[in-house]
This record gives sequence, C-alpha cells and structure tokens, in this order.
Amino acid sequence: MLDSNIKTNANKRPKNLAQLVNEKRVNFSVFDFKNRSGAEHYQLSLLNCWLLLLVQTLTLALFVTELTTWMLALIALSLLWQVARISTAKHQASRLARGQVKQGKIQATPRLIVALFALTGAGIIILNGQSLGLLSSMVHLICFAYAIKAFEIRKRADFFQLILIGLFLHACALIFTQNIWFAALVVMLVTLNFALLYRVFASAIGIPIAYRETGKLLLLSIPLAVALFVFFPRLSPFWQVPLANTAKTGLGSDVRPGDIAKLALSDELAFRVQFEGAVPAKTQMYWRAMTMPFYNGQRWSRSQNNKPPLYLASEPEYEISSDDRRAYTYQVMAEQSNQHWLFALDTALAPGNDARQLNDFSLINNQPLTKTKSYQVTSFPNAIREPEMSEAFQRFYKRIPDDANPQLQALGRELAAQYQNPQALINHVLAQFREQAYFYTLSPPLLSNNSLDQFYFDTRSGFCEHYASSFAFLMRSAGIPARLVTGYLGGERNEQGNYYAIYQYDAHAWTEVWLEGRGWVAVDPTSAVSPDRVSDNMADALREQRINLAGAFSWQAFSSAAWLANIRMQIEAIDYQWNRLVLSYSVDKQSRFLRELLGSGSFWKSTAIVMSVFLLMFLLLWLRGIYQQPSVKLPRWQRQFNKLLVKLAEQQGVERAPHQVPNSLVPLIAAHHNEASVLFAKLCQLHDLLSYQTLSRDEFKTQEKLFIQTCRECNKALG
Repeated sequence: MLDSNIKTNANKRPKNLAQLVNEKRVNFSVFDFKNRSGAEHYQLSLLNCWLLLLVQTLTLALFVTELTTWMLALIALSLLWQVARISTAKHQASRLARGQVKQGKIQATPRLIVALFALTGAGIIILNGQSLGLLSSMVHLICFAYAIKAFEIRKRADFFQLILIGLFLHACALIFTQNIWFAALVVMLVTLNFALLYRVFASAIGIPIAYRETGKLLLLSIPLAVALFVFFPRLSPFWQVPLANTAKTGLGSDVRPGDIAKLALSDELAFRVQFEGAVPAKTQMYWRAMTMPFYNGQRWSRSQNNKPPLYLASEPEYEISSDDRRAYTYQVMAEQSNQHWLFALDTALAPGNDARQLNDFSLINNQPLTKTKSYQVTSFPNAIREPEMSEAFQRFYKRIPDDANPQLQALGRELAAQYQNPQALINHVLAQFREQAYFYTLSPPLLSNNSLDQFYFDTRSGFCEHYASSFAFLMRSAGIPARLVTGYLGGERNEQGNYYAIYQYDAHAWTEVWLEGRGWVAVDPTSAVSPDRVSDNMADALREQRINLAGAFSWQAFSSAAWLANIRMQIEAIDYQWNRLVLSYSVDKQSRFLRELLGSGSFWKSTAIVMSVFLLMFLLLWLRGIYQQPSVKLPRWQRQFNKLLVKLAEQQGVERAPHQVPNSLVPLIAAHHNEASVLFAKLCQLHDLLSYQTLSRDEFKTQEKLFIQTCRECNKALG
C-alpha cells in the first residue's frame, strides 16, 4: 500500500461525514491505488473497502475446518490489519470533514510488514506441507494469498485479480463440503463477489441496484449451468488425490467392550437407504459392515498383527433356495467416512461401480469414501451363506487364547457336553440372557483383564458389543465356529423423502455362528436382553440415557417435539434429493441418461451430438451479438425529456438536429412560449447536471425528481 489521499472541494465542503465518504463526492482510497508511473490513480470508496473486507472474511471462513491453527491466526491478523487501515482512513476523513485538515494523507503499509506476513505464511506452509498433503497445501497457499493481496492493490487489475481469487476459492471450498446448504452459501458469496465487482466498476449505481443486476446475471446463468452439468462429459477431478491425515469416522476395524457405546452419542449421518418395492421389517434391518474373526483376549479385529485377512483371496459361496427367492433391492447413499466399508443387508450381491464383495460377505469400496457414494444392492435374506466349510476354517473360527476368560471357557466346555445340538445350546444361552438379571446400558462399568468373564458373571451390564463379544467367545469355547459382526441396526423412516436414515448411534454388533447345513446364521444376543433395541432405533430405545449423557440442551432433548421433528425431516429430505440427483450424478448415470434421450449408440457418439448442439448455440449467440445491437433502457428522466422534444417538433415545429445541444432550442421556444422557454432552459441545466456531473446517489435522485417535475410543468405550459 502506497499513499492514499482524501480530497474535497475547498469551496464546497461536505456537511457531514456520510457525504464526505460517499463514493461520488470524495476521492477516497484506503489501499495503494497508484502505479509506479503515477499515470493511473485508481480509488475505492470507504464503503467498498468495508464490503471487500466483508467478502474476504466470509470467503476465508469457508475453510475454517481445513486450515491449520497457525494459518488461521495469520489470516485473522492480516484481516485485523485491514480493519485498522480502514478505521484510520475513516478517522482521517472525519478530521477533513470538520475542517481540521485540507488534505488527508494515509501512510502506506510498510513493505517490511508485508514481507513479514509473506515470509511467515510461506514458513507455515513449508513446515506443515508434508503432513497436509499436496491439495491441502495448495489451498493454504491460495487462502493466504487472498488474505494479503489487498495489501498491494495498485491499479484496477489488482482489484479484479482479488475478486477472481475469491471466486476460485469458492470452487475450492466445494471440494471439501458439498451438501446443499454449504453450496447455497457458496452461491451467496459468489453473488456478493460479482455485486462488489459490478458496484466498483459501475460506480454510478448503488448497492441495491448492483445486487439486482448481479441477481439477473445469476438467474440467466442457471439454465446454462444446468445444461453443462447434465450434458458436459464428466471427467475425474484432481481432488480425488487422497488427503493427508484425514480423520476416519464411524466403526473401526477392531472392537473392544465400550467402543460402540461411544458412537451411541453421535447423531452424525452414516448412510441413507431407499427401497424399490418390498421393504423388510425393522427387526431384519441388520446392515453389515465387516466381520471380525480374530480375538486376542482384549479385542476383536479383522486381522492379526496387521496382516491381511485370510478370506480376501476367494469369492464368497452361497445358495439361494428355489422355494424362497425373496429379494430386496435398494439404493444406498453412504456418507464420507474415509474408510472402505460399504453397507448392505444379508446376503448382498456385489454392486460393481468400484466395489467388490469379500469372502466373508462384506462389501468394500476400492478407494476410501472421501465423498458421498451411491450404489444399488440386491440382497437375498434367506440365502445359505457358505453351506460347506473345511476343517481348517472351522478350526480357525474356533480359536481362542488359552489364558483368556477361563470361566467362559469352562462354561463353554460344560455346555458342549450338555447339548449335542448346537441350536439347542444357542437357545439355552439366549434364554439365560433373557431370564437372568442382565442390563442394556450406555454407561457400563469399566472392565480390566478377562473382561468378558467380568461382564458375563459379575457386572452383567453392557452395550451390544459386550453381549456379542461374550456370546461369540462362549460359542467358540463350546466348539461352534463363530465371529463378531459390526454394522448398523434399523434406521429412521423419513416420510417426506421416502427413505431410511441410519445414524452413528444406530451402530450395532452381533454374532454369526456356522451350523452344519445352514451355513452362517446371524444371532443377536442383544435382542434377548433388550428387545426394544431391535424393534425401535437406538434413539428411542435409550432416549433417556442419551439425553443424560449428551446434555440437557442437545438435540436429543428436543427431538420429542413433533414440529421440530417435522422440520428436521423436511430439511434432511431436501439434502437427500440433492445428494441423489446432483452429487451422485456419475459417468454411468450420465451415459444412461444420454442413451435414453438420444437413443442407443456409443457414449462418444452421444457426447459428440451434445457438444455440437452447444457449439451451435454459442455460435448463434455470437452472431446475435455482432449483428444486433443490444437494447438499452434509458433512465426515466431521459425518456421524459425525449417525449418533450417530440412534442416540440410536432406542435411547435422546433426540431433538434443531431449536432445541436438542448440549450440551442431555448430561443426558438421563446418565440412562441416565453414561460415554456424559461422552464426548458432550467431543464437544460438539469440535463447537463444529470448527464455529466458526478453526484451522490441521494443527490442524483433529488435532481432527477426535480427534472421530471420541471418537465411536466414545461409540457403543461406548451399546452
């Protein structure tokens, strides 16, 4: 920032500060608006400076969750520096208004300060670059450049570049968050940027007019944006590069007693499901995520010593009975979790589209879910999964540590000797859970060594993973192959959107046992202890406990209000449609749409037809711009004046030649109407004032009103 000047007419000093800082009355500049040669003197009004600072602040606020703490602090410091600069300029303008100085001069930001900001920002990016990753580092760089660019505005092009950087940041913000409400906020900020640009480069208009004209341009651009979105070839974006140190959400790859209970307090959305046709009962909605066959005495996990699971190499085996081929087809929209797991009911067919099925019937995506993913699944609930199992795999699913939970091991051996039929043994254990004093709770007692023994025989209070873990361990101790399964149970029906929403608090754990001739059979010991957990969702089954643990002012405490629940459902339904129609519009969906629209044929043929239509449309618009002059709507005072000139020509024979100025008509009018000539002379003065003088918005309106009134009086005088 170099020098900034405040000047006023010495013979006509403004009466108040509002007039002084008005962009039409005062040459006022806060930033550096002189180039090196001094040939150009570009200035911003005080109001525009505040608007620019507001737009910068709101734009940078989009990245609060993506920027490091140090970078946020540096950006905040740079914005506060700009506030101080504008406040200093306002104080200088106030002194000038009171006549204390004839010309104000604001010192520029020292180059040393600018250099310190730049070096500090560069150092922060370099030091954190490895942990941030390429994409995040570039976002840090652009945000920092946007924050300090205002320090070095020297000419009109610099201001234009600042606006363009802001627009680029709006696009970057949608890389990280793409929900409809965030997108609406970004559109609002884009509108503000264009309105500021329109206001500065067409400074004769006020803020409402600038916003109105910007709104018109925005509305006109919507059809083109929709057409480009639907028809333009969809390319893989560069931001699919994995982000460094991205936090994973939802279920983990291992489970200890108490882990899933922590998720019960989270109301974060996990995924949504929309069924096509038949819908299963809520008690059958077990959404499988992953299985955990390894137990080390403390936790269940998918792998041992971080080695790949044994069952990744082969395809799953299942049989669908000809007597019962019932199936459920549904669309799943999984939220970003930064994990590979997909969710489906048993037994699901691999959905394709970068997804595959493992040998344990789990579905995984080839890449982590860094954004919302939509996929279609068909499940056969009565399919027999892995009807035959080798002796080696049966031994694998019976393994338990020798020194872990000795009481449960002894009980398992005792039950195996007592019950020869595995199903009878299972029923006996479930009956114990149901009939004895076991409790389902979000806040179970802490457990130490041999945690499953402590839970089963002593505390008898736990969450779903406590019951599933102890049941699976007991089954293995009794010689029955078993494994732990984690996923989600049930879901919340959204009537407005006709879908089910599954939240993190619906996380659940159950057990699968392998029985001869029946394959893998799901057993949920939680249903024996707390049937409400299966028939209702988690929010209903443990509502009181969740409110007590989450706090009196959490959303759970108010979810019983019907009108609030209805509003929430409406908002979530809108968000679901946005995800389904916009965010999930993939290459496959586009190709199917084009085939339906243009008939069968190759994708590239359809694309060529669409691109030809676009090129023809742009060509027609270009030719229209060349051969047809755009219509310009004259201001009201100018239209009134033109009507008066037409009346003079028709009634009085006083015609104005193209080279004549309006004042030259006064003597001709005076020859016929003296009173009208006086009024017309006054009109000419007002005409010159409105056409050529720099007026504030309020002054312009006042003079325009006076002009129209005088024009009517002149018309009346002419008769």
